[in-house]
Order: sequence, then structure tokens, then C-alpha cells
Amino acid sequence: MIKAKRFWFGAALAAAAVVVAVAAVLLLLHSAWFHEKVRQRIVQEVERATGGRAEIGQFRFDPQRLHAEVSRFVLHGKESPAEPPLFSAGSIGVDFRILSFVRRDIVLTRVALERPELNITVYPDGSTNLPEPAVKRERRGPVQQFLALAIRYFQIREGLVRINERRLPVELSGENLAAQLFYHAQDPHYSGQLSFRKLHAAAAGRTLPAFDADLTLTLDERRLRLQPAKFASQGSRLEAEAVLENLLAPRIQASFDAYLEAQEWFPPANSAAVSGKVRLTGEFSLEDKNHYSARGNASAPSLFVQASGVRTSASDVAAQFQLAPDRLELRGLRLSTLGGTLRGAASLLEWKSFRWSGQAEGISLAALARLRNIQADSWQGSLSGPVEVQGEITPKGPARLKAAGTLTIQATAADRPVEGFLAFAYDQGSAALQLRDSWLSSPATKLHFDGTLQNELRLSAATTDLADIAAAASLAGAALPSPLPVRLQGGTARFDGSVYGDLSSPRIRGSLSASNLSYEGHIFERLQAAVEATKDSLQAGGLNIVYKGARLEGSARIGLTEWKAGADSPIR
Repeated sequence: MIKAKRFWFGAALAAAAVVVAVAAVLLLLHSAWFHEKVRQRIVQEVERATGGRAEIGQFRFDPQRLHAEVSRFVLHGKESPAEPPLFSAGSIGVDFRILSFVRRDIVLTRVALERPELNITVYPDGSTNLPEPAVKRERRGPVQQFLALAIRYFQIREGLVRINERRLPVELSGENLAAQLFYHAQDPHYSGQLSFRKLHAAAAGRTLPAFDADLTLTLDERRLRLQPAKFASQGSRLEAEAVLENLLAPRIQASFDAYLEAQEWFPPANSAAVSGKVRLTGEFSLEDKNHYSARGNASAPSLFVQASGVRTSASDVAAQFQLAPDRLELRGLRLSTLGGTLRGAASLLEWKSFRWSGQAEGISLAALARLRNIQADSWQGSLSGPVEVQGEITPKGPARLKAAGTLTIQATAADRPVEGFLAFAYDQGSAALQLRDSWLSSPATKLHFDGTLQNELRLSAATTDLADIAAAASLAGAALPSPLPVRLQGGTARFDGSVYGDLSSPRIRGSLSASNLSYEGHIFERLQAAVEATKDSLQAGGLNIVYKGARLEGSARIGLTEWKAGADSPIR
């Protein structure tokens, strides 16, 4: 009984001691003395590891939240007192989790830096303000670990990187930051690895897609090497090797191999969108911010482009590219689209003016018509020949567009073949389309045209199938009634005259003749007239009609509604 009392008495004393110890520890963790000791130790460790001189403002620690914060942090390197410090931050906040007291295993769950500034100064002799680890020489091996860091989430707000007078704003956040940096004493330089996941960053006024990175680097007074540097986003990846030399006047040489998801890096804007996977391989060099260049090869198995409500695709895209501050050039450009192939060269000057010149090979006439929501499947032909397009890119779409070409049309099917020749020039500014001595031919129809729309286009046509005329008008952008109210019953229609004005509302004038023309079940054996027509009216002078053997001569005027005559249309 006495032994049991002694046991419980001892247990109570031990429990009380533990409670007192815990209370003492909590009081210690909240005390100003402890915070000051930790602040001093941080300064000592930073200075020992970096070789610089550290300053820390107020240190605060919350044991309940496992949160520590430094209100002001400054690290001086080799710069003079008059120069800005190597690194500073308005505040540094750290959240952590203790995995094991025994192993002293602590995980940094969050690190936040407010207004951090990194100032790298390069002096005329090539030296920098970067410090060296302050480790006693007799205790230092050839390689010393300078930094070992792992952070699950990090955030940098209102950051700034300054290299001499060059300023680079930094605003980013990410996850799983891991860094290891080693200092090599015998051949003084740093080496290490840096990795992070889901980095969100902003550049040039836009937010970049979140990406992961794994970097292997070496750094000395003369150069920074990245070999290799690997980046990956949700749909893209990039692998590069780069060398940055002479921080005073930075020069960069890099090689890269990238697979980019176009929609990820060029999001839809102004009703225009592009999607597909693009591969870029090549080299990049930079002398200064105004003198950089890149060259290499670009390819894409398939691309999809949508603009102004029109969607088209291209496959087997390939080109050699050259990039400079004021231009992008594509040479040896080749792509398959619209049932054929386009080859040539393209350029974008001052990131505004574009130009493409090259050769069209076997472009489907029917597929080209479908781009304008025109069904012309009966026109089985393909376009080939030289074409040139130029204009400017504006927020509202292409402007000052000009196009010219000389195209031959070859039949591609035996049932409804079409052949022809088109020599054209288009000017968006004047909305004028010039066609020089051009023609189209199908088994039922022959068309010849010469002149300029908006002014006068001279037209000669002969057909045994008026549906061909309607299809040709639709292809050119003129809307005729569908189906046509008249048709030929084994007869022929001919027209010689001119078309004036825009095709959305043209005026047609010329001589018309037709045989075996059917209208609402009535067949006219012959019709001849000098006609003038708009979408609102049809005038016929010198009219000569033969119907069931009877002849009618005179003139007529019929009111129309969008090229159609109704039962209540006025007739004079």
C-alpha cells in the first residue's frame, strides 16, 4: 500500500514537472529575450553562410501557429555603403511544421517575401558584389554547402531584380521550391540545383501559364551557366542550355527545344484564336535588350485558326524562323490546308505589318468557298499559282489588306469539273477587286471577266445550266435567290455586259438572250433584251419574246425584292 502511494506521488510530481517545463518553454517562446536571441542567431548564421553582413529588424514568433516573421531583412555583399544592398525585403514570413523533434525534421510549408529587392552590381574590372562564405580556411573543404532549402509554397510580392541600372519587376508565387547551392573554394564558383512547381508569374503586362522548372546551374564572377534548364506547363515543355556572360554588359547564348501548346501561350483575343502543338528548336542570343536574335526550325502536325467567325485548319506545318527586336521572318514555309499546299515566306515587321508571298498548290475551290459559308461542292477544281498578301494587324483585325495572285484552276473530278484562270488584285482600303482577262469553264458554262469591281467589270457568259451562274455569283460574294426562279429546259442563255458597284448590291447592264427558258411552268422558246438589273428592279428594253409560237416585242419594268419577283411585284 505504501509502495503504491509512493508510485502515484512520484507520478504526480513528474507530471507537475512536465507541466511546469512546458509552461516555462511557452513563456520562453513568447519572451522578448528569446526573440532577440533568435534574431541574433539568424544574423550569425546568415553571415557565416554567405560571407555578407546581415541586418534584421524585429523578429516575431507565434508557437501556436508555428509562424515566424522578420519585419526587415537586409544582406550586404561587397558593395560600398553608398550602394544599394545585395538583397533586402520589407518582410519575410515563414510557416512551418515539425515532423520530428528527435531528428530535428522541420518542413517549411509557406514562405512569403514582401517587396524583396536583389541588387547585383558588376564593376568595371568584372568583379561583383556577391560575397563568399565566411568559413575559416583551415576548416573549409574544397566544396561547402552554401544553401539547402525546401519550401512547399512560396510567394513574392512587389519584387525587383536590378543588375546595375537594369530593372526587372518580379511578381510570382509557386509550390515545392527546392534549392541546393554549393561553394567551390579551389576554383571559386557556385553550383547547385533549383526546382519549383506551379510557378505563377507575370511578364510584359500579362500572366504567364503556371509552369514547373528544374535548373542545374553554375555561377562565377564571369558567367552563369544553366545546363540543363527544364520547364513544363500543363500543355508545353521547354529544355534549354544557356550561358550568361559579363553581368556588366550581359550576353546570352542559348539553345532550346520546345513543344508549345499554342492556345496556352496565345490565348483567344478579339474573336481570334489559334490552337495546336508547335515544336521550336534553335538558338537564341542577346547582346543587350535592343539587340537579340533567335533562329531555328518550327513545325506543327496540325494547327486550328479561328478569326472573324471563320475556322480553318492546317497540317504538316514547317518553316525556318528568324527573330529580331523589330521583325519575325519565316522562310521555307510549308503547310497543307484547304485540300492543297501553301509554300512561301512570311514576315511580321515592327510586330504590326505582315506579308506573305508564295505558291498555292492544289487548293480546293469548294473548300475555299466553305470558308465563306458557301456550298460549291459542284465546282470540282483546284487553284494553283503565285499569291501575295500584305496588311497590318490591329486590335479589330487585319487592316489595309492587299492581295494579288495569278491562279490556274484545274479540274479535279470528271462529273462536275471546272477549269479557269484568275489574275486578281484586291485592296481593302478601296474595296476594289481587279480581275484581268480571267475565265471559268465547266461542262455547262463559260465565263469571261475583265475589269474592276466597284468600277466596271466586263462580263461575258454562256451556259446551259443557270445553277452554275448562281454558284459563281455566290463564290464571288453576290447573293442570288436560291433556287433561281428560272431555269433552262435544254436551252442556252448568253449575257454580254458589265457589272457595276459592290457585289453585295451590284448593278448589271448588258444584252441577254436565252432559249427554252422556264418560268413557273411556262417555257419561252426565245428571249432577247437589253437589261439593267439591281436587287430592287429589272428593266428590259428591246424585248423580244417567243412564247408558244407567239411573238411579243416591247419593254418592261418589274419590281424585285432581293432579286425575287413576287405575285404583288409591280410590272410596267
